[in-house]
Amino acid sequence: MIAIVSFLVLVVYYGENQWNPIKEIRQLKNQQRRDDAIVLVNFLKDNRICAGDEIDSLDMKVSFGPLKMAKAFILNGTIKGQVSYTYSGIGAMAADFCLFGDI
Repeated sequence: MIAIVSFLVLVVYYGENQWNPIKEIRQLKNQQRRDDAIVLVNFLKDNRICAGDEIDSLDMKVSFGPLKMAKAFILNGTIKGQVSYTYSGIGAMAADFCLFGDI
């Protein structure tokens, strides 16, 4: 029983079942799922799971700055009505409450 369990542990450890959080964050960002990527980055930073420099650089790429927030709110949410992120969703809801709606 010990030999079987040890073998299975080695297969799982050295197999292709390794989860790479950095790769996952990049995929989420490329799939326009920035909110999920931000949550994952914050989880990794809070629990100190990955190296600090790599997580900090991904945090800067994924997080919203004031210009990105305004673009998501005004252009994507209010004008186009495309909801991709939280801020574009807020902009789309704000435009839907107005008389003219999405442009």
